[in-house]
Amino acid sequence: MSIFFIKEHEYGFHVDGLASISQVAENERFFFSCLHILDPHQLNSINQSESQTNNKPPLLQAANNLIKGTSTMKIVTVHTIITLTDPFKLEIYVNGGVLEGLCKEFGDQIKMKCCFSVVEKRSGKIVLSREFERMKTRGSWVFDCSLDKEVAEALQQLYKSKDSEPRAIITIQVTQDESLPTTEALCKKLLTEGIGSDLTLLSNDGNEFNCHKHILAASSPYFGTMLRIGEWKQKSFKLDLSDKSVASLLKFLYCADLDEIWETHDSLIELFEETRKHNFSPHLEKLLKTALLEKVADSFDIDDLLRLFHLCVGVRDLKDLKQKMFDAIKATPWEELAKSAVYKKIMGSETGLELVACFMAKN
Repeated sequence: MSIFFIKEHEYGFHVDGLASISQVAENERFFFSCLHILDPHQLNSINQSESQTNNKPPLLQAANNLIKGTSTMKIVTVHTIITLTDPFKLEIYVNGGVLEGLCKEFGDQIKMKCCFSVVEKRSGKIVLSREFERMKTRGSWVFDCSLDKEVAEALQQLYKSKDSEPRAIITIQVTQDESLPTTEALCKKLLTEGIGSDLTLLSNDGNEFNCHKHILAASSPYFGTMLRIGEWKQKSFKLDLSDKSVASLLKFLYCADLDEIWETHDSLIELFEETRKHNFSPHLEKLLKTALLEKVADSFDIDDLLRLFHLCVGVRDLKDLKQKMFDAIKATPWEELAKSAVYKKIMGSETGLELVACFMAKN
């Protein structure tokens, strides 16, 4: 499975390059930079038929999830240096948050292919063409090679000619080698098969989930604190979560996977409540908040809306979610609101006062 991040991105040497024609003659060195903003809808999959189905290939799905995160994740930068003095060489540096994220998730399965060429645009003549491929790396992906003297002289002539129109074309392609096991696959095996488990989590439905203390401690501030203060001397521990929510929580802590929980808002709300209360994972909380904001308001019943509104009261970073819940509450018929058990419970509390204040501010 492969995906393109930058496909046939062109640099105009004399127009977009950082070296002007006069500077070219003086230092014989060229610097070209490309900053590419990624969009989930523009990611190009080699396996088009696969990517158009509901079951997106893991690499494409992971890239989409990463790009939906922070703005820095959307950026891929490419810096190219061509040196035309002895030793003649080509250097390409590629980096970006999404690339680092894919390396963390897929480990040694990730490799990158970089194709770079220089052409005379009018004639279509290829003056330089190089292909590179590297496995996972730390920091920037670096591709470099020496250039033959003949190639360097041809480039010099092309750059210095006022009649030529040179262009550099670069293609960046990321590939997953699925023959190698990923860290996610190994963690999933530990979770599903319970190999070497040393702790049992109990749901409020009374069912047991075998897991590993140190994996939970490494993945969650809450469980990490419990391990440090010695709360896990016992073999089992109860969570105030349903079977589905416990299973989803463990799947996230082991494999960073929350696909199943997007489907039902009951577990989504329950897990969001408990994550806010116990700080299971700041990243999990952020993802759950995003999912709740993306949910259509009328998919929640009035009790769900009030529970979420209650969670948001007094929390600065939840103002947008609180506003969305209030707008949906306001659109609910008064008779339905008055019958709500949650509404009766919160009236007179800080949450009830906040709700009244919101109604008054809107009127």
